[in-house]
Amino acid sequence: MWPIPTIENNFITFSFSINTVTCCWMEQINHNKTIVHAYERHHLSSLTLHNLFIFNPTYIHRIITNFLDQHNKHNAYVSFVLDLSPLYERWVTSLSSTPTMADLGLTNSSAFLSGYKLMYHHEKSNYVFYCYKIPRSLLLQYQLVITSLRLNALSIATQTLVLFDAYTQLSNIPFRYSQCALDMTRVNNNITALISTEILSEKLIIPSTISLAKELPYLATTYTITTKGHKP
Repeated sequence: MWPIPTIENNFITFSFSINTVTCCWMEQINHNKTIVHAYERHHLSSLTLHNLFIFNPTYIHRIITNFLDQHNKHNAYVSFVLDLSPLYERWVTSLSSTPTMADLGLTNSSAFLSGYKLMYHHEKSNYVFYCYKIPRSLLLQYQLVITSLRLNALSIATQTLVLFDAYTQLSNIPFRYSQCALDMTRVNNNITALISTEILSEKLIIPSTISLAKELPYLATTYTITTKGHKP
């Protein structure tokens, strides 16, 4: 099956962290500029969202629906971004570049979904992998939100992986794994610290009410999803 190229320029992300939902709508107007049309963050109590589990789906539905209604964007492409740290993800080193899931301490079961990605090769001959293990019941909750609201969903992604794409995309030099290893080691795998606010500010048209430095991870993830959405 061949992927169908995206023809829609409008992308909306709903980013979920431990106690917030952030809504962001961007549109790529040309190769060099993307405009932030709307942005808002909602702080939630543990009675609504706890460890990313949704305990009040009605309220979550209302946040999403109100955002789409307000901007008349029910047909826009939507992605859910989940901040799994520190609950469901970790960094693991291995002497092998092609370890098994068991080598990384991961298993798939009826209760959990696990995955991993090689991120960089350390100078001490260790390969560093990003690993996640999330309850399938948690993932099902977000799939049910998409289905019940009939969203034009592109993906459910982890924030860490999208931020890593942003890091590789928003750089003044071509991506090299050797430089990536140095950068990631320097910031102790805190990818947000590697994203250039200067380069991102040149790419985005942002309302003056939004602080790029304060909202960096959410703006960077939406920008990356928006610009990558044009690639088949």
